[in-house]
Amino acid sequence: MNRPWCSLTNQMLGLDDAAIKTLTQHIASLASAGHGLLIASHNPSLREIGTKLHNLEAEKTGVVNAAEPWKTRGQPTQTRNILFRTGHRYASSTHAGLARNGLAALMVFGCMLALGDPSILPSGLWLTGGILAPAFASGLAGDPTSHLMQEARANDWWRSQGQRTPSALGLGVLIGGVVTAGACYVCIGEIEIMLVLIGAIMCEGTMGGVRLLHASTQRLARPNAVFIRLLLPAFILPWALIVSWAAGL
Repeated sequence: MNRPWCSLTNQMLGLDDAAIKTLTQHIASLASAGHGLLIASHNPSLREIGTKLHNLEAEKTGVVNAAEPWKTRGQPTQTRNILFRTGHRYASSTHAGLARNGLAALMVFGCMLALGDPSILPSGLWLTGGILAPAFASGLAGDPTSHLMQEARANDWWRSQGQRTPSALGLGVLIGGVVTAGACYVCIGEIEIMLVLIGAIMCEGTMGGVRLLHASTQRLARPNAVFIRLLLPAFILPWALIVSWAAGL
């Protein structure tokens, strides 16, 4: 089995004989397990366990050590849905979903109320658009976990593990359903189940699209220098088509 190479530079300063012996035993065990180590040192104890020795003038082969291979402790555990669980744990512990998506929906809702009584909107297209507008704005705010992953270079850590970054899948369904139900009650005095379902799916779909746009720039050297949000108006046409379809139900 191929193991990664390690580089170690140590002058053995401050180590007593017992510590040096322990260190050499660990190095020999790692070598027996298949790891390769490159060590620069003047200590003769390390020269004794070396299999290839080079003193900058000549190279010679040492005796292969017969130490017991390094054994890992603990048992590997099978993790399931780690990205899903991590994303929702981030969102729930920081309340980022309420702070970003919920606030965006409330701002649109507040603008509607500031312009007058939403219940007097003409039925049909305008009324349906007003009911679904908060859910659409909530989705445009994007996945809150994607923004949290920018802190402390968390995105880089997840990519170094060969995995995708966590995401709060399903959060848009919850927020979209709640804000659409509230908009239905304010605008028409009752909760239309069909509109609530449409708002929930719309919010989740819009949030997923914004998530993909956000992820497309994360591998760039300066992701924040790319004005990827200039593409957000492209979501308006699908929203308008859905509103037109829902108004005819």
